[in-house]
Amino acid sequence: MNTDHTHSAIRFILLTLTLFICLAAAGSAHADCPEDLRNCQRELGITYDDLHICSSENEVLKNANIRLAAQNDYLAQENTQLKTGQQGYIDTIQLLTGQLAAISATLMTPANIDFGAVSVGAGGQTRTITVTANKDMTLGAITLGGAQPGDFTHGGTCTDGAIMAAGAGCSINVSFNPTATGNRSATLTVATTSPVATLTTTLTGSVAIATSSIVIDPNSATTLYAGMDGAGVYKSIDSGASWNPATGQPANKRIKAVVIKPGDSTKLYAATYGGGLFKTTDAASTWSACANTNLSNLNLISLTIDGTGKLYAGTESGVFVSTDGCGTWTAMNSGLP
Repeated sequence: MNTDHTHSAIRFILLTLTLFICLAAAGSAHADCPEDLRNCQRELGITYDDLHICSSENEVLKNANIRLAAQNDYLAQENTQLKTGQQGYIDTIQLLTGQLAAISATLMTPANIDFGAVSVGAGGQTRTITVTANKDMTLGAITLGGAQPGDFTHGGTCTDGAIMAAGAGCSINVSFNPTATGNRSATLTVATTSPVATLTTTLTGSVAIATSSIVIDPNSATTLYAGMDGAGVYKSIDSGASWNPATGQPANKRIKAVVIKPGDSTKLYAATYGGGLFKTTDAASTWSACANTNLSNLNLISLTIDGTGKLYAGTESGVFVSTDGCGTWTAMNSGLP
């Protein structure tokens, strides 16, 4: 064998092994440390679409976190409001508990009083309310309120500041003195200061207008006059089929009696409760107060007139007579009880 050929073959084999080793090393270095993103994607098996999806999902998660944070804030506010409301309920319950305890210490009866129907200005309608202490207590203010407190008055033994021992009682006298027609109402309130409580009684009543007198015009049988206790004088020109207030009215509308002067039906006299006599000379178009001299009691109950025009008035102090058309009066009570 030729020595030169043998040496050449050995050198070729060594060069080939060296190249293979270098290529293998180069490939290993390329896998361990990629030079760019594309090599990383290729080595890790990640595509651009994969990265885009991950980014979108990350944005969704970010928005979800923002919404959750907002919801947490809202829930925190709601929780605060619920706590405030709960405290309000607790305070109310405690207040009511105290009031119930106080009310149980005091009893006021009755809870409602109905005075029924009375005439305008009628006094003397009185009812009694009883206040009883179930244990030691102190009364506070006693007041009238509601729709028409001015139609009611109160008195009695219950007074503001009174100290009542257990079992003690007092009374409140309530009077109904209506000033107008229709249904009237008010509330009587009693406050206690030790313990604190508010007790009430509802007061009601109504006002009926009484027709106290009717006269017929002697010169016109279809003309009538009615005296209304609290509503003045009414007139009818169709024999009572319909009525209307007279054009003019006495200053006091509590009419107890109406009379017509004989021979002159344009002249009328009206007896009032509390205002004495009034007169008209124009068939009730205008009215003026009589002088009422010496008429010691202006609470007239009845009135009549004779053929000469002499007036007789019945009052709460007896009978009086006037011969000058209600200017001056003289008492005529001899023999009366």
